[in-house]
Amino acid sequence: MKTEGLTRREKEVLALMLKGFSCKRISEEMNIAMPTTLQYRSNVLLENCCDSVSELLAMRIKELEDELKE
Repeated sequence: MKTEGLTRREKEVLALMLKGFSCKRISEEMNIAMPTTLQYRSNVLLENCCDSVSELLAMRIKELEDELKE
C-alpha cells in the first residue's frame, strides 16, 4: 500500500478507512469538515490506484496474506 505521497492527515484517514469508519465518522473523529474528509479519501484512493474503498481493503488484505507467507 502506497503512503509515501500522503500527508499525515491523509494517513490518519487511511487508517480509519481500513478500520471500516464511514466518511461521516472519520469527519467526527478527526474534527474536520465532510468535504475535507472526502478530499483526503479521494487522495488516498488515487495514490493507491484504487477506484473504491473495497478495492483498497482487498489490496491491504493481499499484502497481509503475502506477509504471512514470508
